[in-house]
Amino acid sequence: MLNFTFWISGNSVDISLHCSCFSDSFFHITASRLHLFETESVYFTCKGFNISTDWKVRNAREIISQCSNGTATKTCRIDHASASDSGEYWCESGAERSNAVNITVSSGGVILESPVHPVGEGDAVTLHCRNKITSSNFTADFYKDSTFIGTGYEGKLEIPDVSKSHEGLYKCRIHGVGESPESWVAIRRKSNAGEGMVFLRIILTVKHLKYIFQYAFFSFYLKHVVVVVVSHDVLRLKQNIGVIMYRHAVVSTFIFAKAVAKN
Repeated sequence: MLNFTFWISGNSVDISLHCSCFSDSFFHITASRLHLFETESVYFTCKGFNISTDWKVRNAREIISQCSNGTATKTCRIDHASASDSGEYWCESGAERSNAVNITVSSGGVILESPVHPVGEGDAVTLHCRNKITSSNFTADFYKDSTFIGTGYEGKLEIPDVSKSHEGLYKCRIHGVGESPESWVAIRRKSNAGEGMVFLRIILTVKHLKYIFQYAFFSFYLKHVVVVVVSHDVLRLKQNIGVIMYRHAVVSTFIFAKAVAKN
């Protein structure tokens, strides 16, 4: 949430911005998978950077050298991964740095594939217990926070209509083969305003209701560009904006502005 105040002719304007946009924020990295067997490949994608600058994908020890630039992204990969490649990875360009993702490269016989992004409430989650030796004709037991939750044939278990209570650490076990490392499954609460919607609360404090306001409020950049323009007198405000409250010469308005995705 952004909060700031500025003054015009002795009148204050307080603005609170609530952004419910579940999108890539500024500098962001994603991984094609979070758990993999040794000798498999993993891809990292950087978004939000200026591609004309020198981007890097790295961990605490080294920079990944196998990379390619797209229109607005940079993709790097690790081929023939080993257990020593496990750990955190992030994108950086100069002083700018993204979030980090943590991958686990397993030398064992079982891994659990889970969603690489947070899952929205009400959606379904599919967990896939992978056997390094075979991909068919086996069953797997699944656990959440070390508590048994079910058995999946051919290593798959679907959880429908998830809620925040489903968030936690998951693992699976294949009899006679072994147990996977734990994998964190994150559940995201869905916004009432909807994805990609920005909520603005604007409070205008004025001395006289007859004043004419003409303000061009800020551009907010978070891969989305939001421009809100208010050009009205108080009487027109009542017609143009859905909710108006008059109390002691205070006009309180609620504006919903659709975010415009930046291509």
